[in-house]
Amino acid sequence: MIKAAQATDETRTLTESAYRLIRSDILSGLVAPKDKLHISDLSQRHGTSASAIREALSRLVSEGLATMDRKRSLLGGPLRRDSSVEHQMLQTTALARETEKACALIAQHFLKTYETYRANVEVS
Repeated sequence: MIKAAQATDETRTLTESAYRLIRSDILSGLVAPKDKLHISDLSQRHGTSASAIREALSRLVSEGLATMDRKRSLLGGPLRRDSSVEHQMLQTTALARETEKACALIAQHFLKTYETYRANVEVS
C-alpha cells in the first residue's frame, strides 16, 4: 500500500515537472505557436516518461497553451495577452537555469584543469 502511494506521488511529481518544463518552453518561445509537439522528442529533451509528457500536454491543452489539430497532432498554442508578466518571469527562470548549467560546466572544466595542473606539479 505504501509503495503504491509512493509510486502515485512520484508519477504526480514527474507529470508536474514535465508540465512546468513544457509550459516554460511554450511561454519562453522555445516552442512557437503551431509547432508540432512530439511526445518522444519532449520526453527525451526533458528526461521523463512519455506518460508524464502526455498528461502534461493534456493539461496544457485544457489551459489553451497547446492545441490539437484534426489529425490529433499536438501543437504549441497561442500566447495570451494576459500571460506577458508570467512570460517574462518564465524567460528569466529559463535564463537563470541555463546560466546555472553553464556555470556548472565551467566549474567542472576549471576543476579538471586544476587537477591536471596539480598532478603535473607533484610529478615535477
